[in-house]
Amino acid sequence: MRNLSIFALTILLANTLAHAAPSQAPQWAESGICQEHDCAVGQASKEEGQMSALAHALQNLRLSLSSNVQAEYNEKTTDGKSSADSRVKIYAGMHNIGYKILDRYEDKKHIYIKIQYDPNKKLANDDPAPEFRELENLEKLCDDTTLNGYYCVGLGNKYHKGELELAPNPKLALKYYKKACSLGTLEGCVLAGQIIESSDSPKGAQWYFSNACENGYGLGCFKQAGNENLARKKLELYTRGCALGDDRSCAYLGEVYALGLANLRANPAKAHELYERANAQNPYGDAAVLALLDSAPSLDIAKDATRMDKKALRDLCEHNNARACAYLGQLSNSNDLLQKSAMLDSALGYYLLSLRESTHQTRIDMLTHSCRLGLASDFTKGCEALGDELLSSDKPAAQGYYQASCGHLFYEKSACQKLYDIDPKLCNNESVCLSFGALDSTDDLVADVASASIAGATSAVAVSNAVDAVIDGKSGVNMPAPKPRDSIPESASQDSPDSANLNPIATESTPKMSWGNHVPGIFQAREPKHVRLIGEIALGAHSMDYPQIRDMHKYLEHDEFFFMGNAKLGLEISTAKPTFSLFVAPYVQLSYAQLFDAGDFASKQKSEKDDDEKDEGNVSALMFGAGLQAGFQYKIWHLYAIADYGVNFSRISNGVSVPLRDMFGIGVGTGVELSFLRLGMQYIHNFYSYNTGSIYPNRGGANLVLDSASVRSSGGVFLLTIGFGF
Repeated sequence: MRNLSIFALTILLANTLAHAAPSQAPQWAESGICQEHDCAVGQASKEEGQMSALAHALQNLRLSLSSNVQAEYNEKTTDGKSSADSRVKIYAGMHNIGYKILDRYEDKKHIYIKIQYDPNKKLANDDPAPEFRELENLEKLCDDTTLNGYYCVGLGNKYHKGELELAPNPKLALKYYKKACSLGTLEGCVLAGQIIESSDSPKGAQWYFSNACENGYGLGCFKQAGNENLARKKLELYTRGCALGDDRSCAYLGEVYALGLANLRANPAKAHELYERANAQNPYGDAAVLALLDSAPSLDIAKDATRMDKKALRDLCEHNNARACAYLGQLSNSNDLLQKSAMLDSALGYYLLSLRESTHQTRIDMLTHSCRLGLASDFTKGCEALGDELLSSDKPAAQGYYQASCGHLFYEKSACQKLYDIDPKLCNNESVCLSFGALDSTDDLVADVASASIAGATSAVAVSNAVDAVIDGKSGVNMPAPKPRDSIPESASQDSPDSANLNPIATESTPKMSWGNHVPGIFQAREPKHVRLIGEIALGAHSMDYPQIRDMHKYLEHDEFFFMGNAKLGLEISTAKPTFSLFVAPYVQLSYAQLFDAGDFASKQKSEKDDDEKDEGNVSALMFGAGLQAGFQYKIWHLYAIADYGVNFSRISNGVSVPLRDMFGIGVGTGVELSFLRLGMQYIHNFYSYNTGSIYPNRGGANLVLDSASVRSSGGVFLLTIGFGF
């Protein structure tokens, strides 16, 4: 009992202290009220950033000052004449406010700023503060669809880099990059893909890179190649990227020629031609370093470094060429230069640093970075070295890194040899593994390497000629022509806040979609998503037959068509692959179907007066049901199967009993899906049940009398569809 009492007293004391302790947040942040004269408080989420909090504070200060100024103005107005002072004149025109920041406070979710009016900081000519003017201009330019979202990239850069005192905000940056991409500026697609890729979602990023590449932006092809596993696909993308003017694609393609990879003939002259082409685009790029080698890069990095011009390497390194810094660091035995190379995201830099690191875990971390960066570029020695480090402790993981290096376009032959030594079946580079005597997965080793070499040389000629044709622009891949200056909207050609980095004339480096320059963002290929909200309206014609209703054949034509329509709402669940996706879409629907003409029941013996009467309308049914669509999507085209079921809940239509009870349909559909617009067509064969009965004349008309019996029949329906998907 004594211990229990002590415990209860402790809890009570802690609770009392907790209630007595003052809140960490200042009073002005909690209440939103400051005690100082002409003062205001602004609040914003951390995602919105400090500038948003400041904007809210300025808005509150304007409201406060407007009230004070209005009161002061009224006091100083006599006999209809104004004697307002300068303070009144400043705010009467709703100009910007001179202010100073008194205090700031942040908690886990929000930023608070307290400001005070300061007339001494009023800008000349009543101009708004520069940071607000720039953001406002970029917002307006971004919303101007005639500019293809070009300035959305500049706005995204501000949030991504945290400029103008904005908090770095990748989410907001991604929003504006996506907007730029949807409006037609392909640079936005690549920047959006890079942010998504940095969040460990290479598959999601691949759609944006592919979209940019397919529409003529070479950098998109280079980025897409970085996430491709197949060496042949990488080669195709580098070839296309080079043809579209991307310097790194040309540099890597030149390296392929220099090394004689991917069944291409080793061709140093062609390699240097590609290096020069890349240098024309970017004199400080990777091609400038590769061109310093007398021949292809060797397996000995130190030997390669000694073959290079040290002065030229230093100049390139000063211009932040990571590869040059790595070679120069190796040549000069400088850790600082190697660290600079690593900070510039060089796979080679991380690898060379790992060789100097004595701590095992740190070396593992460096090699992990080297492997990840190298697989997206042209250096896989880090993956092999990482496999060496893990071989004794985690053999499956080590084999995986060996295979990543061996199967790459820029493979390490020694990694393939290690795989072959472990198990010939693991060796995943056929052209290299053949030289070790391994073929396929059988135990019968084929040693006829000479025959394989002859066949490889023959295919190398064909592949090389095909690649040359693409690079030289003979296969339909053309460099996008820059727009003439006269075609640029006047608002885009004026000086902008970020004109040094955002030049809408420079369309060679940031081409627009050839098919999307003058259309809204709705007509762009959709972004792949795993779950989408979908809606659809379908309109068409159908035919139904009721053979078991007595005397119905006297009034209806068997092949007559009537209107049918339905509205669907559901969810689409997809594999969300950039090119080929499988999907299933459950939905609920409301359907309307005309069944037959009520006027057909009218008696044939009508008076002339009856003949002048209006048509009695159609007998129709209103149904509620659910269904499912399932199929596949290839790029923007989709093909799917349909199954749905509906129950009629209307009983009387135009004075006639409705015979339809329920309907089950199966069919197929096809269509095109863009950003969020869905257009298509469907055919559905419906199996329906209806009540039987008879028709008898009644006062010049006819009634349909139904009994409880239910029979089945069928009919087809053709529908045109329009819908959305978010």
